[in-house]
Amino acid sequence: MRQVVAYGAIGGLQFLLDNLMYMSILAVLGWPLVGNVGSRATAAVIGFWLNSRFTFSAGVPQSWRVRAYKYAGVWLLMTLLSSGLIAGIGWTLGASQRLEMYVVIKFGVEVLLFIMTFVLMKGWVFKQNHEKSGRKGV
Repeated sequence: MRQVVAYGAIGGLQFLLDNLMYMSILAVLGWPLVGNVGSRATAAVIGFWLNSRFTFSAGVPQSWRVRAYKYAGVWLLMTLLSSGLIAGIGWTLGASQRLEMYVVIKFGVEVLLFIMTFVLMKGWVFKQNHEKSGRKGV
């Protein structure tokens, strides 16, 4: 339960940072997909550090490099999904005529991807090997 709460708090911070940066990039450049990749990348760096340190810190035997590579893989997958959904939904709704619609679309997409990302982070990126650490359970 502690991990869910910590992940939720850090995820909320990442979500806020991601969306604020996205709105800024969108306002300046007008390119939703560039804004999505840029804002997600910045939020991901902060999220990796915070989640490594606070959420999944206990009993993770992997080196930070292994976790970083796995984290980058999850980030890439989620960014591709996020960008594809934002572009597809935006195209379907005709959002290119009203850029502010992309902010609402991104908000909804990121909320949907939150749980999937938590499962991948807990089960793969920061997976705890209980046999080597001698700990049982979660």
